[in-house]
Amino acid sequence: MEFPKKCILTGARSSRQQIQKFAEYWFLLTTSSPKFSQSNGEAENAVKVAKNILSKSADPNLGLLAYRAIPLESRLSAAKLLFGRALRTTLPVINLQQQQTEERPEFKAFCMKDQKLKECNKRNFDRRRGAKELTRGESIV
Repeated sequence: MEFPKKCILTGARSSRQQIQKFAEYWFLLTTSSPKFSQSNGEAENAVKVAKNILSKSADPNLGLLAYRAIPLESRLSAAKLLFGRALRTTLPVINLQQQQTEERPEFKAFCMKDQKLKECNKRNFDRRRGAKELTRGESIV
């Protein structure tokens, strides 16, 4: 079993210290304010997608199943990344044999490309907002 390398936490401050204590041994913990939606963009986008699926789909279960089975930019679906196998769905599937043999190099290339994109987005955001790196113990006004 592999642990995640990064975890994003939003929520109550009461349990945050316990989670931070646990996380220092296992993974990088990033905290985000639940009341500042800009800092929690991934969660906000996920909620928007889920609401669209539930409101537009005649059968919400089939809508969610189709969403999980649609290949992402890495040519792997969310279900394939999470479960390690494809879900059985009504969506057409093309060339499964080729996907299985090329899966690992594609996934590694996707991870590298994704990391570079995230770094570029962070640089651009920090440059536009005039953000600077903080050091430990520095006060925030």
